[in-house]
Amino acid sequence: MHLHISGSLHIPPLYAPTNVPGLVIANGNVGPVLSDDIVDTWMSTDNGNTWNWLAKGVNIYEVSLSGDVVILASYGDITNTTMISYDSGAEWIEIKLEVFFKIINI
Repeated sequence: MHLHISGSLHIPPLYAPTNVPGLVIANGNVGPVLSDDIVDTWMSTDNGNTWNWLAKGVNIYEVSLSGDVVILASYGDITNTTMISYDSGAEWIEIKLEVFFKIINI
């Protein structure tokens, strides 16, 4: 697992909220080297010991204070969809918005 820890103009940084111990969300890839071309979004609930695939491509994310609610959206793309989880990322619901946005932060 290779992760974009510090982020860049095109890829948001790793996110580990201090109020939710063990939770880490990051963009990265599986393979021999870190890639800017093949990037997906991953989440860990055990401080990065194991990782679960969340979504294809580069995404931006936000987590509620309790860690139960996680919001995910395609980063830097014009879109009218976002993903939300009410159970710390176990299940996801796609939300279609009426308006298209270029999302760079949540």
